[in-house]
Amino acid sequence: DDRIRQTYVARSANTNKRALYDSYIRAFRWASDRIGNAGVMAFVTNAGWVDGNSAEGMRACLAEEFSNLYVFHLRGTQRTSGEQSRREGGKIFGSGSRAPIAISVFVKNPDAAERGRIRFLDIGEYLDQKQKFAIIRDFASIGGITRAGRWLDIEPDEHNDWLGQRDSGYQNYILTSDKKTSEPTLFSMHTRGVQTTRDAWCFNHSRDALWKTVSRAAVAFNSYAQRGDAGGTDPKEFSWCQKTRKAAEDGRVYQPDESRIFLSDFRPFVKSWLFTDGLLNWSAYRTSSLFPNQETPNLAIGVPSRGFRGEFSVLMSARMPGLYFASTDCSEFFPLHTYETTDSSAEGDLFSGDGQAQEIVRRDGITDAGLKHFQDAY
Repeated sequence: DDRIRQTYVARSANTNKRALYDSYIRAFRWASDRIGNAGVMAFVTNAGWVDGNSAEGMRACLAEEFSNLYVFHLRGTQRTSGEQSRREGGKIFGSGSRAPIAISVFVKNPDAAERGRIRFLDIGEYLDQKQKFAIIRDFASIGGITRAGRWLDIEPDEHNDWLGQRDSGYQNYILTSDKKTSEPTLFSMHTRGVQTTRDAWCFNHSRDALWKTVSRAAVAFNSYAQRGDAGGTDPKEFSWCQKTRKAAEDGRVYQPDESRIFLSDFRPFVKSWLFTDGLLNWSAYRTSSLFPNQETPNLAIGVPSRGFRGEFSVLMSARMPGLYFASTDCSEFFPLHTYETTDSSAEGDLFSGDGQAQEIVRRDGITDAGLKHFQDAY
């Protein structure tokens, strides 16, 4: 881990450093150190490091440490869906594998005239497991791929991207939205959709059925709070987590507010009733700034969150959005308007919704700087 910090992490500009301590990445680091200045290491591993944003520092170090790098990418990721999943083809290790797989052979030759020569082969799209195995068998070796003329030489860019190299002009674009910068942004804020972790309790196509479920959950919660015995609660009546157990152990009484039922965009092209409050939802993020109540009109552009490995898509939401409305992973939303209220409820209070607002103030979701940016351009 110290060596990873000194090398892969030190060379990475990405904020997500935890992914660099995965066991298979530890194996790469250990093996490279173990063979010293000369030798060969070969692995069959998760292929996420080949094009993952968090592995940019790892790729930079590998290109510096080795004279020749051969990567045979076998695809097979199942962290996608639809057409993208079909293109990825069969999983190399069957039902137990969801990650893409690569065969990597790295050579340290101190006498080599050239260092960091990267040769890459993508096995191809729409292949099932047997077809992939047949291709691997027929190539038989690195030499077999060389004789077939199938290696693609990779020249990393300044960001240490090997595949899908970014356009450097991207850095000059205005930020869509960012909570951690003073730079101009197009939107004043963004938010994830509501994450309940209790969809069976918090979503229902029937408003009446949803309220009955929430009411039963409140009875179960309060019963536990009085008895101090979560083990006696029927799991069909309430779903416990650390947050709700702590609240019950503190003796809190839960009284759900029926006004917290919203018509929601649950999944693409699927509406559903949603109950949202601080107890039954894991987090509503900042969605109350988009839809403070059921009657407040708004529109929000929904896109997959950063890090999503599937195809990019965009969906517009006109209702309180769920976390998975615009993506099978997580969705981020950029609003036409934002709303501020004089709500006196303490933020993060598990036992209140957004309170009864005395006044709702509407603001433009697009910033003055964002508007000027495009007015100047056009």
